[in-house]
Amino acid sequence: APALRVEAENAPLFVARRLFRMTKLLSSRLNWSIFSHNRGGYERSTHPRSITAAGQNSEQELWERYLQTRLCLQLNRAYCRGETMYKLFRNLTLVLTVNLLTVNVYADNLQSLAEIEHTAYTFTLSQAQARFNNPEITLTPMDNRLRLQNCDSGLEAFTNRDITTAGNVTIGVRCHQPVAWTVYLPLQIKVMQPMVVVARPVSGNHVLTEQDLRIEQRDIGSLRQGYMTDIAAVVGQQAKYSLGLGTVVQKNHLRPLNVVKRGESIVLVASAGTMEVRMQGTAMADAGVGDRVRVKNLSSERVVEGVVDAPGVVRVTM
Repeated sequence: APALRVEAENAPLFVARRLFRMTKLLSSRLNWSIFSHNRGGYERSTHPRSITAAGQNSEQELWERYLQTRLCLQLNRAYCRGETMYKLFRNLTLVLTVNLLTVNVYADNLQSLAEIEHTAYTFTLSQAQARFNNPEITLTPMDNRLRLQNCDSGLEAFTNRDITTAGNVTIGVRCHQPVAWTVYLPLQIKVMQPMVVVARPVSGNHVLTEQDLRIEQRDIGSLRQGYMTDIAAVVGQQAKYSLGLGTVVQKNHLRPLNVVKRGESIVLVASAGTMEVRMQGTAMADAGVGDRVRVKNLSSERVVEGVVDAPGVVRVTM
């Protein structure tokens, strides 16, 4: 930016830099004589009124205003427009005082966010305890910028649907008087239960043994497909696909071990009341215990459907 240099017989006493219609002093070696000598040049320039003034002002007034500006620049280290620091601090103090008083009065009429959170927490805990053993409630804190009118009628917590499962829930808290408002808070219900998990990685079609499984405490809220609690009910079943370490075993992960193979010779048992007839047959498909399978009767060459009762045994009800 262009600069104004005030010359004297000796070295330059100060330099004023003009930027955005403002003037910043760069030297402290100033006195009244230099100011008075160069005043005409200042008045012809487009300096702010913090440095120069209209022609009707006396030189002494100009000097006093100049000293005020220089003090402002030294204290504030910014471009100053001529208002003294005293006036600036006085106005600033007045504004801050009024604002603080307003905030204090306004804060007395605000609803405590902690009270809203406590209302939602206690409501959710009571609902969860009625359905689960030892539930844990986690609440996401509210935004502290939220401003709500203080509730005189008492806070009321509610939910739009019954809490029947663990996991994420949304609880509403509302006020009726003097100003009606409603807020919704996200919470999480955690319920720990013992369940069967994979103790070591297993591959697909692997027949599970006791060494493959263990019991661990897990949160049931994240298990939408259910879980199994008895290792004995899992042992002997096949994994449909690979299961990683720590995977919670669910029914859809398993299939019964095929105890009947396609084309294998089996015993076909036909029962009617107390009567039971055994004959030889051939399985038409693979099947596990409890599965239905088609079997060809070797005596009559008829194909019948029965239920696998045990390895190599298919029972048909007449």
